[in-house]
Order: sequence, then C-alpha cells, then structure tokens
Amino acid sequence: MAHTHDEVHQLMHDMPKGLNVTVAQGLHVTILFDLAGPEGGQYFITIDDGAATVHDACGPTPDTILHMTVEDYVAIALGRITGQEVFLDGRMRVEGSVGLAMRMGSLFTPLSVFASADRDDAGV
Repeated sequence: MAHTHDEVHQLMHDMPKGLNVTVAQGLHVTILFDLAGPEGGQYFITIDDGAATVHDACGPTPDTILHMTVEDYVAIALGRITGQEVFLDGRMRVEGSVGLAMRMGSLFTPLSVFASADRDDAGV
C-alpha cells in the first residue's frame, strides 16, 4: 500500500505523542529516520529529558541513524510490526548506537493505540 508524503509526514510528527516519558527521562539523544522511497525523506527526532520534538531535514548530529523504507516505517509506527523484526529481517540498517535503536520499542508506543483512543473518545 502506497502512502502519501503528507501521511508519512503526519505520522512522523505524531511520534512525540507516543513517547514513554518515564523511559525517556534523562535521555539527550537525536535519532535520524532516513526513509527510502518516493514519499520518503529524512526526519530527526530529538529526545531531551522526557520530551520529544521532530525536525524535518536538517537537525542536530544524530546519535543513531535508522535507514528503512517508508512502508516499513509506517508498519512500525502503526504497530503492525516491530523495529526489531524489521532489523532482524535485514530491512533496516542502523548507524551509530544500535543500543538506542533497540530501545525504540520501549521509548515509543505505536501510534495505532492513539488512533483507537481517538475513535473511542469520538464514540466511533
């Protein structure tokens, strides 16, 4: 399934909603998502002591770079597959701190959880 640039951009900018603040306390890191494909691009997520922000394109020097396709990123962000599964399957390449990359699952809750809560709040 193809995703538009706007969908990918929105998913990426929604990631801070899923930050596990308790796990992120005391962290001061930057992660670069290098997403391949027609709707891909580069997004920087900075975690600074329990808060996350997203930067398009240029950002601080990353501690970790995650290279993957747009499709794999969307599947991970929506909780359809884990980042570890994509990495172990050889579909994600990691530069920098592999340990930080492996913590992504505990740092961020899949965004599908928030979409379900929004539907429940709306009575859908």
